[in-house]
Amino acid sequence: MKTYQTMGEFIIQNQKDFLYSTGELTRLLSSIRLASKMVKSGSK
Repeated sequence: MKTYQTMGEFIIQNQKDFLYSTGELTRLLSSIRLASKMVKSGSK
């Protein structure tokens, strides 16, 4: 059985591997995810 991982889970799980990370990419991806949801809900 194939399990799926959400984007949020992936980000949280992997960001600890990059000690020099500022979190900027995480915030950008979260903003894109939110915008995508807003567009999807507005297109119904």
